[in-house]
Amino acid sequence: MSQAYAGFGLLLDTLGRFSLAGYYHELSRRFTGPATDDLTLASACVCRAIHLDYTGQWDQALAQYERAANLYEKIGHIKKWGSPVSLMSFIFNHHGEFDKSREYAQKLIQIGMESGDRQLKGWGLGASGFYQIRNGDFEAAARDLDQAKTLLESIPDYYALVPVHVDRISCYLCMEDYSKAHAALKSAGKLVERKHLKGFILSLFYNAACEFYLTVYEKSIQIEEKVTLRKLKKYAARSIRHGSRFKCGLPKACRLNGWFCSMAGNSGKAEQFWQQGLSVARGLGAKFEEGLICFEMGRCLDDIERLKSAGSIFETINAKAELSRVDAQIAVVEKGHPLVDHGKRAFK
Repeated sequence: MSQAYAGFGLLLDTLGRFSLAGYYHELSRRFTGPATDDLTLASACVCRAIHLDYTGQWDQALAQYERAANLYEKIGHIKKWGSPVSLMSFIFNHHGEFDKSREYAQKLIQIGMESGDRQLKGWGLGASGFYQIRNGDFEAAARDLDQAKTLLESIPDYYALVPVHVDRISCYLCMEDYSKAHAALKSAGKLVERKHLKGFILSLFYNAACEFYLTVYEKSIQIEEKVTLRKLKKYAARSIRHGSRFKCGLPKACRLNGWFCSMAGNSGKAEQFWQQGLSVARGLGAKFEEGLICFEMGRCLDDIERLKSAGSIFETINAKAELSRVDAQIAVVEKGHPLVDHGKRAFK
């Protein structure tokens, strides 16, 4: 009964029905006891951890993921061990604990190689790619993420593929390779549409799409499709809608919607979104996203104090790529030549 309740709770989590999901996870917990076997207990822990993860209770989620990983390791179930470990890596990344994330990624890669398990290796390479982006080694990140994509496609693992495509978009945007970023976005979009993917994956995808389209619009980059105000509005609205359902995606959605409103000349609404994003990010302990929101505020408003706040956060968590962006932006603003030309593309 414990496993059945946990599984039904997970299904409800995927649909965003968190209150009802919590009820079933609690039922699952009540039906576990000393006689519960380790495999059933570990499965229930993973389901409960995902519920806590989606609802932004990251510290509790980490404890449940770790418990599940230890139980799977105890009974020698390597495949299932990899799932909570890869999800822990995701949280550590967003906490800004990149060294821990890298440690877990390397474990997944190593055990995946030793056991010949492509899925474990793919999960590890995906996590390693995210770390390499933050470290500023974009070429290494692209290699890791491309390898992860190939491995996960061969299984296939659709719910792991979309986050890899999302990180490929981020990586190629950093490299200013907009055609490859666009190709990664289209690949992710096809997976979401054709495989009818649900849950937090949608928040990841729409945040990535919104960021891509805002970037190419602001920079006047020509791509295969026309980026219009209507398209920007659509993806900004979808990002905030799915972010509001899945709290762990909300800080980024607020950051992007603040950026959109700032471009549209609605500074008051932009400030509301950014402040909401900061509040949620601080509640989650999402130091990396907190820094990005401060950076976006400073960049869009030419506010050096905000930029310095972002720099302080990035320095603390050793996010080298973002720290370089902050330093470059401060230097330009101090010279009186902001990198963002707010009047270049007026909204009508």
